[in-house]
Amino acid sequence: MTPFMKACYSIAYFIALFLFHVLYRLKITGRENVPDGGLLICANHSAYKDPVLIGLAMGCRGYVTFMLKSELMEVKGLGFILRHLHSIPVSRSEADLDAIRKSLAVLKSGKKLCIFPEGSRLSEGDQIGAKNGAAMLAIRSGVPILPVYVTRGPKKLFSRIIVNVGKPYYAQKESGLSTSEQYSAIARQLMDNIYSLAPPSASDAV
Repeated sequence: MTPFMKACYSIAYFIALFLFHVLYRLKITGRENVPDGGLLICANHSAYKDPVLIGLAMGCRGYVTFMLKSELMEVKGLGFILRHLHSIPVSRSEADLDAIRKSLAVLKSGKKLCIFPEGSRLSEGDQIGAKNGAAMLAIRSGVPILPVYVTRGPKKLFSRIIVNVGKPYYAQKESGLSTSEQYSAIARQLMDNIYSLAPPSASDAV
């Protein structure tokens, strides 16, 4: 990221932080759990605001690269911003080897990458199993996983939004399983870790 883009990012960060605190009563917990260096951030996903919320939870210097569906890159205006933020477009209809290669390069260079393991936005109350992509990236890159829970639902104005950042951990392979089975086991544990961060009193807790 160029110095100009870093300055723009910092300005946008504090403006967004202020607006979300005022308009959505934003509460972020666990920011102290964010380590330095390469990191795979994994979160649930229910609204277009979620990438912004995760970026805010990482801090003004915790610049995050996002894996996003390729269709977003074609949206006029938004695509321009996403390209300058070095977002990684991924095709959800097939194995996107180029996206995998770029994602591993980001992680191995000591940067932060965010992926939504469930693969799409889910309505409030829905929950599906995670795809194996996040598990594969964690194992092949060797970086820790950081689970993050974001309040689910449409996130209406003046409602409470909570972002809980969990503790980082390293994915562990289980002996006696095939590679696919190992990835599936890691993915299941990952989603359990994410949803365990839901506030007990929240209506969307799972």
